[in-house]
Amino acid sequence: MTQELPDAAVRREITGCLDRTLFVEAGAGSGKTQSLVDRVVAIVLSADQAVPLRHVAAVTFTEKAGAELRDRLRVAFESELGAAEPGSGHADRSAKALDDLDAAAIGTLHSFAERILGEHPIEAGLPPLIEVRDEVASGVAFDDRWTVLRTALLDDPWLAPALLLAMAAGMGLEDLRSMARAFTENWDLLQPRVLATPAPDLPVVEVEGLIIEARRLAGLREHCTNDEDKFLLRLDALAGWAARLETAADDPALIGFLAEAAALKWGYGSQANWARYGLRHLKDECAEVGARAAALRAGVVDAALRRLADRIAAATLEAARERRAEGQLEFHDLLVLARDLLRSPVHGAAVRTSLQQRYRWLLLGGLLSFLLTFPRWRSFASCSGHQR
Repeated sequence: MTQELPDAAVRREITGCLDRTLFVEAGAGSGKTQSLVDRVVAIVLSADQAVPLRHVAAVTFTEKAGAELRDRLRVAFESELGAAEPGSGHADRSAKALDDLDAAAIGTLHSFAERILGEHPIEAGLPPLIEVRDEVASGVAFDDRWTVLRTALLDDPWLAPALLLAMAAGMGLEDLRSMARAFTENWDLLQPRVLATPAPDLPVVEVEGLIIEARRLAGLREHCTNDEDKFLLRLDALAGWAARLETAADDPALIGFLAEAAALKWGYGSQANWARYGLRHLKDECAEVGARAAALRAGVVDAALRRLADRIAAATLEAARERRAEGQLEFHDLLVLARDLLRSPVHGAAVRTSLQQRYRWLLLGGLLSFLLTFPRWRSFASCSGHQR
């Protein structure tokens, strides 16, 4: 006799509690996918309240998981059909499920979003036929856009000062390309998080006060009673830094020199050699100069990057609008446009009602858990099961 699994009761609940939402959490290899299959089979073949497979949506997070789920369902329905009495309702429902399987809403979150948009293209502001680019095609399209945008960035006189400052701070064109890539992957966040506040004007890099203070501190070397004290070398370095600031040809050069302040060290010297001027206090004052230099540099670089980010963000949003108008969508476009459609104050309510009527069950499968919702996707009063 086969020993019953410790969580057998929970597994029976998954296939038996068809009037409740269930959240199932379990580790890898514990049988989550099989439980998901069993639940779908129970929904579709229930003698009391069977729901045709075309009214069930099963969403996974990877194409591999979606293909596996579809294959397992095919095997399950074929097994049910083979075991059913010919001509019985169970046999008819199993056969109909097999007929519906290829067109059923079983697949990734992106494919479900594409299905929603395909069923409501006008409401979503899309052309009747849409094409979804895979990762390779999306990468090629991004490279093409970046080539054009990079040329525009380099040719724009308004951006030239910001570019020079950013490059003086160590940023290269490849870093800007990475920014453009990140913006493309999250373009729906650009308006509220990047473009909502106009980029500030580039500030004047004013270093006169830093030069004066650095020279004052360097002049305090006369308070040292030992010419061999190591902190004297730190003060000489500070004086040399002030001289480079004074002779900087332009703001980008100043940005480079300001960065040097972070490299200055203040952990040398002997307190006994600085009796007339406390060494600890002197070190604190020197460190304060470095902190002021770092803050000035950060403020200038931030303003420069904000100007560049604004331009890249605007170009990214324009590219997203063009993809929408042409119906040439990428994976992230699918999620954003489907979400916006469902939230639309104009069409959202009608689309949500249509979806609720079309898909009476929604099952979400993930790596460690899945959510099994009951008809109409109502409130999530859940019961959970922890499997081995």
